[in-house]
Amino acid sequence: MNVANVGWKALPTGQLVSALQNHQVDAILASEPAIYQAEIQLGASEVIDSCSGQTASLPLSGYFALGSFAHKYRSTVLAFRSALLEAQSQASQAAQVQAVLASDEAHGNPDRVPVTLGQYPTSVKASNIQRVASLMSSFNLLNPPLDVAQMIFH
Repeated sequence: MNVANVGWKALPTGQLVSALQNHQVDAILASEPAIYQAEIQLGASEVIDSCSGQTASLPLSGYFALGSFAHKYRSTVLAFRSALLEAQSQASQAAQVQAVLASDEAHGNPDRVPVTLGQYPTSVKASNIQRVASLMSSFNLLNPPLDVAQMIFH
């Protein structure tokens, strides 16, 4: 299959499962809880893990601020980072996450709570973030290439 033949339709996350159900799209690129919802409501099956191959362990999100803000409000940024570290620690505990999902009646059957926990690193590694920038550059999505090490708040 030629990647150039794949058409992407940007949709709000909350509309992914209904778009698949209503045949507005043939497939969705989703994360939890949309994956779980599609499996339970539609019987959808995973075709490919988008975090495999070149994108394995790729950082998928982050928090950003202007350097001027981060330096002016350093104590606020450090407090925010501390709160995130605590949340990351809690998010890595599968039993707690499964208990919350099982208690959520909107997800249906509490006996079937498949949880795939992501990795929630407690430190920033420039090399991991550089992989994102380099991959974007290789697909001409980022020009000029970035040196992310210069962008990390210490």
